[in-house]
Amino acid sequence: MALTEGQTATGLGVAIYEGNGSTLLPLFTPSASKTPDSNAIDFTFVAKYMATAATVGAGTANAVTNFTISYN
Repeated sequence: MALTEGQTATGLGVAIYEGNGSTLLPLFTPSASKTPDSNAIDFTFVAKYMATAATVGAGTANAVTNFTISYN
């Protein structure tokens, strides 16, 4: 994801990973599905900075995203 407007860091964005912290979740793709074992399902995601250029410049680096939940 791109940083929100007004951020001062350069050469980086924010990537979303599955809860294990190592499986990258590309934008606009579904996460791993889960089957409920009761009436509750927990989904955990991890956000990490990701370099988008060879050089990363220091500064503020915030991003915002929205999630869509689909269920059957």
